[in-house]
Amino acid sequence: MKISEIEFSSTIEDLLNIYKWRWCHFRTARTKDSWRTALSGDKGFPDYIAVRPPRLLIAELKSEDGKLTDDQQLWLDALRECVRMITLEPVISSVITLEPVAMSPLGHPINRIAK
Repeated sequence: MKISEIEFSSTIEDLLNIYKWRWCHFRTARTKDSWRTALSGDKGFPDYIAVRPPRLLIAELKSEDGKLTDDQQLWLDALRECVRMITLEPVISSVITLEPVAMSPLGHPINRIAK
């Protein structure tokens, strides 16, 4: 069963709240001409950033048919180069089973979001 990105976002937000993560998501707003997200800086910043020490999660949500934009891919590539990131993959709505992420001593994920 396919779910919309809005439904998927709502589920992610519920889970972040249930498991007591501190999180942030920048929502788009309708303007006279188009949709805009009020932020400064480079386009394509991931949808969610969440923290529950010692873990940090950065997620770009996509529906099953969704594709990363070039700007989103640039952000994920740059963030992937940082040390001690937990997971930095697009989160696809068909991949809904969430598992805790364990870190290796070098800061690499041992578990990931699983099918």
